[in-house]
Amino acid sequence: MKKVSLLCIAFMLIFHLTNAQQTVVLYGSCADTSISQIRYYKINPFRWSEINPDHFINVSRKNNHFKIKLQVKSPQLIKLIPPGYSWTQTIYITPGDSVSFQIIPTSKKKQYEIIFLGQGAAQYNYPLFMRKAFNYKRQPHFKKGTDLNQYKQALLAYKKGQMDSLMYYMRHHVVSKDFIEYAIAEINNKYLVSLYTPLENKLVSTHDLPTGYLQGSIPEKNPVSRSYKVALAEKNIYHYIDSPTTQFEAVYTNIMQHFSGQDRAFLLSAMIGYYALKQKTEYQSGLLQAIREAPKYVHNHQYLNYIRKADTYYTMINHPFPDSVLTHTYLRTYSGNKKITLKELLNRYKGKALYLDFWASWCSPCRIDIAHSHQAKQYLAKKHVAYIYISRDTDEKAWLKAAKDDSIAQNQYLLYNVPAAPLLKFLKIIYIPRYVLMDAHHDIKEPTAPRPAIYNGNTSNFDKLKRSIQKITGQNRVVTYY
Repeated sequence: MKKVSLLCIAFMLIFHLTNAQQTVVLYGSCADTSISQIRYYKINPFRWSEINPDHFINVSRKNNHFKIKLQVKSPQLIKLIPPGYSWTQTIYITPGDSVSFQIIPTSKKKQYEIIFLGQGAAQYNYPLFMRKAFNYKRQPHFKKGTDLNQYKQALLAYKKGQMDSLMYYMRHHVVSKDFIEYAIAEINNKYLVSLYTPLENKLVSTHDLPTGYLQGSIPEKNPVSRSYKVALAEKNIYHYIDSPTTQFEAVYTNIMQHFSGQDRAFLLSAMIGYYALKQKTEYQSGLLQAIREAPKYVHNHQYLNYIRKADTYYTMINHPFPDSVLTHTYLRTYSGNKKITLKELLNRYKGKALYLDFWASWCSPCRIDIAHSHQAKQYLAKKHVAYIYISRDTDEKAWLKAAKDDSIAQNQYLLYNVPAAPLLKFLKIIYIPRYVLMDAHHDIKEPTAPRPAIYNGNTSNFDKLKRSIQKITGQNRVVTYY
């Protein structure tokens, strides 16, 4: 009995030690005293989106130093963002690491890089070494009309060069076995992701792929390689089948039948996010069922949180704003300088479909869209859709001037309490320009609607917007908010 008890205690101790978080400390300095802070964020496996923004953590200079302290229980990746117009540096951190660094200026104006020093610094400096050896210009880029086989050969040569550079680095620096396995997997998986780039950028269709183009494209499994998960999603969700938005059941069945464990958990989570962001109702019952059943197969807290956000985002479709948003979101009218609630704003447009344009005077893409949206505004007016501008400006004078300069004073409103306004939080507006489409019932139809602008004769966004408008027009029921 005593032996059994001792064994149990030993097992529990081993379990605790292997699962306990350990501290990672990065301790840095910078000779330039004007540099007051740097930023970093933890890399997660899902696409950046409204439901998965980057969460930046600012680190301020204290006692002339920067100190980053993290708690981790296994190797992971973080992105360090030096000050100025600098490249981000993706670094591989290991539980228990304590490494110092220096922020030094490069030869380019307002550009810095981070150099790590001391024991264990080699794996931290590897990304910077590779970026200098393989800058953006050296990487093969696919352009429309490029021969796909030639593009693949260029990618293979690029991958070989990266592998050769990794071998060189290993001969001249001491790095761990786990790190080497990660670095090899990341190179192989990035190659696979690049193979899908022409499809991802909609420059070709799957019918255009030559025989054998994707042959052998099996992602190399590694728990730290983010590109492993990206490659899994490219192969089994985004480009598993032609037009995946119309083939929900086929994508879902493939994941459930051919994957298990963490791979299935990730793919199921990524698939739910993908379809939620597409905002289609054709697969609504299947998607909502997948969301309900996900906890049976997904136990990772990060994945479950992502699914919850996708669920919230998707289920706002075909529903009005909740009362808490309607009554606690305040705006200022351009004409009359009156403070109103969102409820009062919507009542001004009874029975009309709405196209909300979230913008700001300081947002260059917003104002470029405005300058190129004349044809879209004419079309929306013809379809009796109100085009409403909601500014995120915190400088009222800048807002007033920009609205006047851009001739968009009509249907113009300034949002108060930015960035904490309930409307922004509910719609998960983390970037602008952002457009939201509501029908005549004032139900949300597309939380992220197509952009209105036509650039250099390219009408693709406008064409998408017209298709969206055609789906919602012709409904006349009037809604009043009491």
